Amino acid sequence: MRGLAGVASGDHLAKGMGGTHLSSFPVFLVVVGLFFMKQLSWAIYVSDYSRYMPRDTSGPRIFTAVAVGSTASTVLGCALGAWVIAIAPTARPPR
Repeated sequence: MRGLAGVASGDHLAKGMGGTHLSSFPVFLVVVGLFFMKQLSWAIYVSDYSRYMPRDTSGPRIFTAVAVGSTASTVLGCALGAWVIAIAPTARPPR
């Protein structure tokens, strides 16, 4: 596989770890689970800071700002990781 489809399949990752093929659906489920865990891990901090907000602050505006900020940082971090893997799929960590 060449191009983005080859990168998205994860086969080059499996070959780099001594395998031959990664099933993409289980990998997808793991990544989605990690996204949700990251989002939920910050919920306690967001709810704690809500007590410092003025009483007349709009709840939906706060929710939107927090959701957009948290999601954007997660997506940017994951995009950076995908980009690094795409440009150096056979790179090995130093020993």
